[in-house]
Amino acid sequence: MKKKQNTLLPAGFRDSLLSEAEQESYAIAKLLEQFSCYGYRQVKPPMVEFEHSLLTGEGQGMKAQSFRLLDPGSRHMMALRADMTLQIARIAATRIADEPRPLRLSYAGEVFRVQGEGLFADRAITQVGAELIGVSDAAADAEAITLAAQSLEALGVEDIHVDLSLPSLPLVLLESVTKKSQQKALLAAIAKKDYDTLGRGGDIGKTLLALVECAGDSTSALKELARIKLPERAKKLVRELENLIGLLETQLPTTSITVDVLERRGFEFHTGISFALFSSANTNELGRGGRYLIRASGGDEPATGFTIILNNVLRILPKAKETDSVYAPIGTPAKDIAALRRKGTKVVQGFASANPRTEAKRLGCSSYLDKGKLLKI
Repeated sequence: MKKKQNTLLPAGFRDSLLSEAEQESYAIAKLLEQFSCYGYRQVKPPMVEFEHSLLTGEGQGMKAQSFRLLDPGSRHMMALRADMTLQIARIAATRIADEPRPLRLSYAGEVFRVQGEGLFADRAITQVGAELIGVSDAAADAEAITLAAQSLEALGVEDIHVDLSLPSLPLVLLESVTKKSQQKALLAAIAKKDYDTLGRGGDIGKTLLALVECAGDSTSALKELARIKLPERAKKLVRELENLIGLLETQLPTTSITVDVLERRGFEFHTGISFALFSSANTNELGRGGRYLIRASGGDEPATGFTIILNNVLRILPKAKETDSVYAPIGTPAKDIAALRRKGTKVVQGFASANPRTEAKRLGCSSYLDKGKLLKI
């Protein structure tokens, strides 16, 4: 008796099969094509790096999410990447540090997480993204957001909306709080939307509470923000947000824009305006990005960019239709098959004598060759 093969995969990992895998490949190519139209050039970092380079500095935030393994050659610990953005930053700061700025880079690849997140708890995630390096102004942020939204639209995603945040704003406001424990408590209260704790946080807590409550569509949020008394550094961040919204209203006139200035989850290493992209078809994030600094030996370099979370995007797209294919029975002249393939037609070659129509139907072909004639099933 044959022993049953164990094909169970670890939680959070799955096979992509046939048309599903083809749709993913098409989506990656389409996104990279869109990025290329804006002047972004592709780079391909390795899936594994030494732990001391991948998980230091800003990469420390991904330490708990990274699988590790020992390199038998060097005896140094390595890590599977859990995010690609910091790899792109490393490449920009080292391998192509002499390339002229602004530097536009794109990428695509899988990342792996120890713990899955969201409804589907994926631990293998396909990321496709773009980074704009060496410029720090609202126009750069607008380019990143516009490119992300338009690229999703090119894939067929409908009713996209962009949610903007200022993750560094609460840190600026909390500088006046001397006790670290109180800072942590207020940051936790912001994340949980804990109105009671914020209300008991004195003047700073009341300011944070007012900022939490002004979340909403960009027009009403900006009006509410203008009424809140803020220190000058915080006002500067709000002015940058206002400038960006003005640009986006011109570049993405039909896209809904919302604001939640205190949202920080997943944006901890960002230093300026950050954003997430959603669709009314699903509550999961389709992409996220924002402004950050690249640490380099010659000094910090400004950058902005985004990552499309392809797993979530593919879940809301219509299933790809099977492309038409032609069945060529055994004995079909090679020149006839080659002529069809040169036209881009998918031709399935038969290997056994069988009724061509029956065999074509069995193999899922839409037509077949019979004595040189192309016949529909």
